[in-house]
Amino acid sequence: LLLAFIIFGTNTVNTSYLPLLLTDTGAPVALVSTTLTVALFAEVIAMALSHRFMDHFTNKQLLLAILFLSGTEYLINFLSSDFLVLSIATVLTKFFASGTFIMLNLKMVSTLLNRKLIATGTAVVAMLSRNIGTIFFQMMAGPIIDQIGLNYLYLLLFVFTVIAAVIALLFKVPAQPKERLFS
Repeated sequence: LLLAFIIFGTNTVNTSYLPLLLTDTGAPVALVSTTLTVALFAEVIAMALSHRFMDHFTNKQLLLAILFLSGTEYLINFLSSDFLVLSIATVLTKFFASGTFIMLNLKMVSTLLNRKLIATGTAVVAMLSRNIGTIFFQMMAGPIIDQIGLNYLYLLLFVFTVIAAVIALLFKVPAQPKERLFS
């Protein structure tokens, strides 16, 4: 639940402020919209191809890959002010990581709970981690942006992602559900 709290919270804040970050580079809104649309197709592609990778890697491997992709995006968003660099990072990381995490969330709940409780478990994760994580990170984002700038919000998101990676490395992550969910 703690990892989902961090991942869902940072991802939602990123989704909220990414258009602002991209327009701050001087890019027109139409180009920013096109970039985000192309990036969203990456999430659709990840879900369409999920049968090729979701059941072939352990939950921990997928979790660490998602954290690596998200952390990479946040670090690039902190360091760069070039629209092209930010756009490429967004297309290659953001939606692939968020789409894969949605599927991983289902896979991990399936690993931990019996079949009858999967819907309840997924709802609990959404309620506690996604909603409260979003509230926590949104409440933090505004003052950070106002006081030290939008780029530093991404530094903070990067730090939280590194913390989540350390937690994932130090603690046991359930390996796999008994049955294949995506193949």
